[in-house]
Amino acid sequence: LSDLHLDSSLQSSRLGLSQDKLRVRQAELRQILPKACALARERGVNVVLLPGDLFDDEAVTQDTVNMVIEHLGSLAPVPVVIAPGNHDFYSLGSPYNDELLMARKQRPWPRNVRIFTDGRWSTVTMVELPDVQITGMAHSANAPVGERLLALPIPRSAPPDASAISILIFHGSRDNARIPGRKMRTLPFSDSELASQRFDYAAIGHYHDHATITGGGGRILGAYAGCPAGRGLDEEGARHVLIGEIVKEGADSRVSIEKVRLDPRSIRCVDVNCSGMTHRDGVLRKIEEALA
Repeated sequence: LSDLHLDSSLQSSRLGLSQDKLRVRQAELRQILPKACALARERGVNVVLLPGDLFDDEAVTQDTVNMVIEHLGSLAPVPVVIAPGNHDFYSLGSPYNDELLMARKQRPWPRNVRIFTDGRWSTVTMVELPDVQITGMAHSANAPVGERLLALPIPRSAPPDASAISILIFHGSRDNARIPGRKMRTLPFSDSELASQRFDYAAIGHYHDHATITGGGGRILGAYAGCPAGRGLDEEGARHVLIGEIVKEGADSRVSIEKVRLDPRSIRCVDVNCSGMTHRDGVLRKIEEALA
Protein backbone atom coordinates (compact mmCIF):
# COMPACT_ATOMS: atom_id res chain seq x y z
CA LEU A 1 0.00 0.00 0.00
CA SER A 2 1.62 3.23 -1.11
CA ASP A 3 1.13 6.96 -1.63
CA LEU A 4 -2.19 7.36 0.16
CA HIS A 5 -1.38 11.03 1.01
CA LEU A 6 -3.78 11.20 3.96
CA ASP A 7 -5.06 14.71 4.75
CA SER A 8 -4.32 15.92 1.24
CA SER A 9 -6.19 19.19 0.69
CA LEU A 10 -7.03 18.22 -2.94
CA GLN A 11 -6.80 21.92 -3.77
CA SER A 12 -4.20 21.33 -6.50
CA SER A 13 -6.01 18.35 -8.02
CA ARG A 14 -7.74 20.41 -10.78
CA LEU A 15 -10.95 18.48 -10.12
CA GLY A 16 -12.83 21.67 -9.27
CA LEU A 17 -14.92 19.98 -6.60
CA SER A 18 -17.39 21.96 -4.50
CA GLN A 19 -16.65 22.15 -0.77
CA ASP A 20 -19.31 19.52 -0.04
CA LYS A 21 -17.91 17.09 -2.60
CA LEU A 22 -14.37 17.87 -1.46
CA ARG A 23 -15.23 16.75 2.07
CA VAL A 24 -16.87 13.59 0.72
CA ARG A 25 -13.77 12.72 -1.31
CA GLN A 26 -11.42 13.38 1.61
CA ALA A 27 -13.55 11.05 3.78
CA GLU A 28 -13.40 8.37 1.05
CA LEU A 29 -9.61 8.64 0.85
CA ARG A 30 -9.42 8.25 4.62
CA GLN A 31 -11.41 5.00 4.46
CA ILE A 32 -8.86 3.33 2.16
CA LEU A 33 -6.60 2.46 5.10
CA PRO A 34 -9.31 0.64 7.15
CA LYS A 35 -10.31 -1.20 3.97
CA ALA A 36 -6.69 -2.20 3.34
CA CYS A 37 -6.34 -3.47 6.92
CA ALA A 38 -9.56 -5.47 6.54
CA LEU A 39 -8.19 -6.95 3.30
CA ALA A 40 -4.94 -7.89 5.06
CA ARG A 41 -6.88 -9.74 7.76
CA GLU A 42 -9.18 -11.41 5.23
CA ARG A 43 -6.25 -12.70 3.16
CA GLY A 44 -4.12 -13.66 6.18
CA VAL A 45 -1.07 -11.71 5.03
CA ASN A 46 2.28 -12.18 6.78
CA VAL A 47 3.51 -8.59 6.48
CA VAL A 48 2.21 -5.19 5.32
CA LEU A 49 4.63 -2.95 3.38
CA LEU A 50 4.16 0.83 3.17
CA PRO A 51 6.85 2.43 0.96
CA GLY A 52 6.14 6.06 1.72
CA ASP A 53 3.78 9.04 1.46
CA LEU A 54 1.20 7.59 3.80
CA PHE A 55 0.65 11.20 4.94
CA ASP A 56 0.57 14.21 2.63
CA ASP A 57 2.94 16.25 4.81
CA GLU A 58 3.89 17.08 8.42
CA ALA A 59 0.68 19.10 8.78
CA VAL A 60 -1.33 15.86 9.00
CA THR A 61 -3.85 16.17 11.85
CA GLN A 62 -3.45 14.41 15.18
CA ASP A 63 -6.85 12.83 14.56
CA THR A 64 -5.63 11.19 11.34
CA VAL A 65 -2.38 10.00 12.96
CA ASN A 66 -4.40 8.44 15.80
CA MET A 67 -6.66 6.73 13.26
CA VAL A 68 -3.66 5.28 11.40
CA ILE A 69 -2.02 4.08 14.62
CA GLU A 70 -5.22 2.35 15.72
CA HIS A 71 -5.81 0.54 12.43
CA LEU A 72 -2.20 -0.54 11.88
CA GLY A 73 -1.99 -1.64 15.51
CA SER A 74 -5.13 -3.73 15.04
CA LEU A 75 -3.19 -5.93 12.61
CA ALA A 76 -0.88 -7.22 15.40
CA PRO A 77 0.89 -9.57 15.52
CA VAL A 78 1.24 -9.05 11.75
CA PRO A 79 4.21 -6.68 11.25
CA VAL A 80 3.80 -3.43 9.32
CA VAL A 81 6.95 -1.91 7.79
CA ILE A 82 7.05 1.76 6.76
CA ALA A 83 9.73 3.50 4.69
CA PRO A 84 8.87 7.24 4.87
CA GLY A 85 8.88 9.09 1.56
CA ASN A 86 9.46 12.72 0.60
CA HIS A 87 5.97 13.85 1.72
CA ASP A 88 5.87 11.94 5.03
CA PHE A 89 9.62 12.17 5.65
CA TYR A 90 11.06 11.31 9.06
CA SER A 91 12.19 14.24 11.23
CA LEU A 92 11.89 15.49 14.81
CA GLY A 93 8.58 17.06 13.82
CA SER A 94 7.33 13.97 12.08
CA PRO A 95 4.25 12.08 13.28
CA TYR A 96 6.49 9.00 13.03
CA ASN A 97 8.51 10.36 15.98
CA ASP A 98 7.28 8.71 19.20
CA GLU A 99 8.81 11.46 21.34
CA LEU A 100 6.65 14.04 19.56
CA LEU A 101 3.57 11.87 20.03
CA MET A 102 4.32 11.49 23.74
CA ALA A 103 4.71 15.26 24.11
CA ARG A 104 1.28 15.66 22.48
CA LYS A 105 -0.23 13.02 24.82
CA GLN A 106 -0.85 10.78 21.82
CA ARG A 107 -0.60 7.02 21.68
CA PRO A 108 2.82 5.84 20.41
CA TRP A 109 3.28 3.64 17.39
CA PRO A 110 2.37 0.03 18.25
CA ARG A 111 5.08 -2.61 18.55
CA ASN A 112 4.06 -4.38 15.35
CA VAL A 113 4.82 -1.23 13.29
CA ARG A 114 8.46 -0.87 12.26
CA ILE A 115 9.46 2.52 10.81
CA PHE A 116 12.77 3.21 9.09
CA THR A 117 14.10 6.48 10.52
CA ASP A 118 17.57 6.72 8.96
CA GLY A 119 18.52 8.14 5.59
CA ARG A 120 20.85 5.18 5.15
CA TRP A 121 20.02 1.57 4.38
CA SER A 122 19.41 -0.73 7.31
CA THR A 123 17.98 -4.23 7.69
CA VAL A 124 15.37 -5.39 10.18
CA THR A 125 14.33 -8.87 11.20
CA MET A 126 11.21 -9.69 13.17
CA VAL A 127 10.37 -12.46 15.61
CA GLU A 128 7.10 -13.03 13.75
CA LEU A 129 8.99 -13.62 10.48
CA PRO A 130 12.32 -15.27 11.37
CA ASP A 131 13.01 -16.26 7.75
CA VAL A 132 12.49 -12.76 6.33
CA GLN A 133 14.97 -9.87 6.12
CA ILE A 134 13.62 -6.41 5.19
CA THR A 135 16.01 -3.65 4.11
CA GLY A 136 14.93 -0.03 3.70
CA MET A 137 15.58 3.63 4.40
CA ALA A 138 13.68 6.85 5.15
CA HIS A 139 13.60 10.20 3.44
CA SER A 140 14.57 12.87 5.94
CA ALA A 141 13.23 15.94 4.07
CA ASN A 142 10.81 16.91 1.32
CA ALA A 143 13.81 17.24 -0.95
CA PRO A 144 15.21 14.93 -3.61
CA VAL A 145 17.77 12.25 -2.83
CA GLY A 146 20.05 12.69 -5.83
CA GLU A 147 22.48 9.83 -5.27
CA ARG A 148 21.99 6.58 -7.18
CA LEU A 149 21.94 4.50 -4.02
CA LEU A 150 21.18 1.29 -5.89
CA ALA A 151 24.21 1.65 -8.18
CA LEU A 152 26.45 0.24 -5.43
CA PRO A 153 25.80 -2.85 -3.32
CA ILE A 154 23.36 -2.05 -0.54
CA PRO A 155 25.11 -2.68 2.79
CA ARG A 156 23.38 -5.17 5.05
CA SER A 157 23.86 -5.65 8.77
CA ALA A 158 24.51 -9.35 8.16
CA PRO A 159 25.30 -11.42 5.07
CA PRO A 160 22.05 -12.35 3.32
CA ASP A 161 20.83 -15.81 4.21
CA ALA A 162 20.32 -17.74 0.96
CA SER A 163 17.31 -19.53 2.43
CA ALA A 164 15.69 -16.36 3.82
CA ILE A 165 13.32 -14.13 1.89
CA SER A 166 14.93 -10.72 1.37
CA ILE A 167 12.72 -7.69 0.74
CA LEU A 168 13.72 -4.13 -0.20
CA ILE A 169 11.38 -1.22 0.59
CA PHE A 170 11.99 2.38 -0.44
CA HIS A 171 10.53 5.53 -2.04
CA GLY A 172 12.23 6.31 -5.33
CA SER A 173 12.18 7.19 -9.02
CA ARG A 174 12.53 4.52 -11.67
CA ASP A 175 14.42 5.64 -14.77
CA ASN A 176 12.37 6.21 -17.93
CA ALA A 177 9.03 6.07 -16.10
CA ARG A 178 6.22 8.45 -17.04
CA ILE A 179 6.57 11.40 -14.65
CA PRO A 180 3.85 14.02 -14.06
CA GLY A 181 5.14 17.55 -14.63
CA ARG A 182 5.37 18.56 -10.95
CA LYS A 183 6.71 15.22 -9.70
CA MET A 184 10.06 15.26 -7.91
CA ARG A 185 12.75 12.82 -9.03
CA THR A 186 14.24 11.26 -5.93
CA LEU A 187 16.47 8.26 -5.22
CA PRO A 188 16.77 7.41 -8.94
CA PHE A 189 17.43 3.84 -10.06
CA SER A 190 17.37 1.64 -13.14
CA ASP A 191 15.88 -1.80 -13.55
CA SER A 192 19.38 -3.27 -13.94
CA GLU A 193 20.55 -1.56 -10.72
CA LEU A 194 17.59 -3.03 -8.85
CA ALA A 195 18.27 -6.49 -10.31
CA SER A 196 21.93 -6.32 -9.25
CA GLN A 197 20.92 -6.02 -5.58
CA ARG A 198 19.50 -9.57 -5.69
CA PHE A 199 16.52 -9.03 -3.41
CA ASP A 200 13.59 -11.40 -3.76
CA TYR A 201 11.19 -8.46 -4.04
CA ALA A 202 11.20 -4.65 -3.85
CA ALA A 203 8.17 -2.66 -2.65
CA ILE A 204 8.55 0.84 -4.12
CA GLY A 205 6.62 4.05 -3.61
CA HIS A 206 6.57 7.54 -5.18
CA TYR A 207 5.02 7.08 -8.64
CA HIS A 208 1.22 6.95 -8.51
CA ASP A 209 0.74 4.56 -11.45
CA HIS A 210 1.03 0.83 -10.84
CA ALA A 211 4.09 -0.75 -12.47
CA THR A 212 5.66 -4.19 -12.20
CA ILE A 213 9.42 -4.37 -12.74
CA THR A 214 10.71 -7.59 -14.26
CA GLY A 215 14.16 -9.01 -14.88
CA GLY A 216 15.61 -11.96 -16.74
CA GLY A 217 13.14 -14.66 -17.61
CA GLY A 218 10.27 -12.36 -16.70
CA ARG A 219 10.96 -12.74 -12.97
CA ILE A 220 9.26 -10.02 -10.92
CA LEU A 221 11.90 -7.86 -9.21
CA GLY A 222 9.50 -5.42 -7.55
CA ALA A 223 6.51 -3.20 -8.05
CA TYR A 224 4.93 0.18 -7.51
CA ALA A 225 1.47 -0.31 -6.06
CA GLY A 226 0.63 3.21 -7.20
CA CYS A 227 -1.78 5.36 -5.23
CA PRO A 228 -4.85 3.40 -4.05
CA ALA A 229 -7.30 6.21 -4.86
CA GLY A 230 -7.24 8.98 -7.47
CA ARG A 231 -6.88 12.57 -6.26
CA GLY A 232 -6.32 14.46 -9.51
CA LEU A 233 -6.56 14.43 -13.31
CA ASP A 234 -3.11 12.80 -13.52
CA GLU A 235 -4.41 9.78 -11.55
CA GLU A 236 -6.94 8.49 -14.05
CA GLY A 237 -8.48 5.03 -14.03
CA ALA A 238 -8.82 2.27 -11.45
CA ARG A 239 -6.34 2.32 -8.56
CA HIS A 240 -5.14 -0.57 -6.44
CA VAL A 241 -3.27 -2.04 -3.51
CA LEU A 242 -1.19 -5.17 -4.09
CA ILE A 243 -1.40 -8.63 -2.56
CA GLY A 244 1.80 -10.51 -3.27
CA GLU A 245 3.21 -13.96 -2.69
CA ILE A 246 6.90 -14.84 -2.53
CA VAL A 247 7.84 -18.51 -2.82
CA LYS A 248 11.45 -19.36 -1.98
CA GLU A 249 12.94 -22.54 -3.41
CA GLY A 250 16.59 -22.80 -2.41
CA ALA A 251 18.36 -19.72 -3.75
CA ASP A 252 15.59 -19.05 -6.27
CA SER A 253 12.38 -17.18 -5.59
CA ARG A 254 9.10 -16.75 -7.43
CA VAL A 255 6.84 -13.72 -6.99
CA SER A 256 3.20 -13.30 -7.97
CA ILE A 257 1.16 -10.10 -7.60
CA GLU A 258 -2.57 -9.46 -7.53
CA LYS A 259 -4.09 -5.98 -7.87
CA VAL A 260 -7.04 -5.32 -5.56
CA ARG A 261 -9.27 -2.28 -5.97
CA LEU A 262 -10.50 -0.61 -2.78
CA ASP A 263 -11.82 2.72 -4.11
CA PRO A 264 -15.27 2.50 -5.75
CA ARG A 265 -14.64 5.70 -7.70
CA SER A 266 -12.22 6.39 -10.51
CA ILE A 267 -11.26 9.55 -12.34
CA ARG A 268 -11.95 9.48 -16.06
CA CYS A 269 -11.00 12.01 -18.72
CA VAL A 270 -13.66 12.32 -21.41
CA ASP A 271 -12.70 13.90 -24.75
CA VAL A 272 -15.50 15.85 -26.37
CA ASN A 273 -15.43 16.86 -30.05
CA CYS A 274 -16.89 20.38 -30.23
CA SER A 275 -16.13 20.95 -33.90
CA GLY A 276 -18.63 23.30 -35.50
CA MET A 277 -19.97 24.63 -32.20
CA THR A 278 -20.16 28.44 -32.24
CA HIS A 279 -21.74 29.15 -28.85
CA ARG A 280 -21.65 27.95 -25.27
CA ASP A 281 -25.04 26.19 -25.25
CA GLY A 282 -23.91 23.99 -28.12
CA VAL A 283 -20.66 23.11 -26.37
CA LEU A 284 -22.54 22.21 -23.16
CA ARG A 285 -24.96 20.04 -25.13
CA LYS A 286 -22.03 18.14 -26.69
CA ILE A 287 -20.52 17.60 -23.24
CA GLU A 288 -23.83 16.30 -21.84
CA GLU A 289 -24.18 13.90 -24.78
CA ALA A 290 -20.63 12.59 -24.30
CA LEU A 291 -21.11 12.06 -20.56
CA ALA A 292 -24.44 10.30 -21.14
